[in-house]
Amino acid sequence: MNRRELTRQMLEQLNSNQQHNWTLDQALINWWVGKDPAGRLQLSHTGNRIFASAVTAWQVDLGQVTLSPNRIRQLAQLTCPWHLRRSIGGHTVTLYGGREATVARLYSDPAQWLVTLYGGREATVARLYSDPAQWLDSLG
Repeated sequence: MNRRELTRQMLEQLNSNQQHNWTLDQALINWWVGKDPAGRLQLSHTGNRIFASAVTAWQVDLGQVTLSPNRIRQLAQLTCPWHLRRSIGGHTVTLYGGREATVARLYSDPAQWLVTLYGGREATVARLYSDPAQWLDSLG
């Protein structure tokens, strides 16, 4: 599902509860990171607040994993809306998709979970490394 469809569905849900005054275009601009309607499903702080008020969320603690641009691109592979909270004490990803949250929680090492977000050849190459963080760092 793309941003436009997710946003439209969320607005319908919020309309039924009369909890907002957003237009579809305003929501598309303010709820998501980046302006491409077909882009990754990363929520802005505003979007995270809106989704959290209406949808079940799951937190995945990434701990002290370094968030390089390649790791952010890995998160962009998620097929559910997500929000990244960065902090000195550790980073957290909020997932608005139960299946993705369940898979993430199966991994004791957040770097291993991030590796699984890549498919095909990249995932095969990643398995050659004993430390998933090493592979992630090799990506640049």
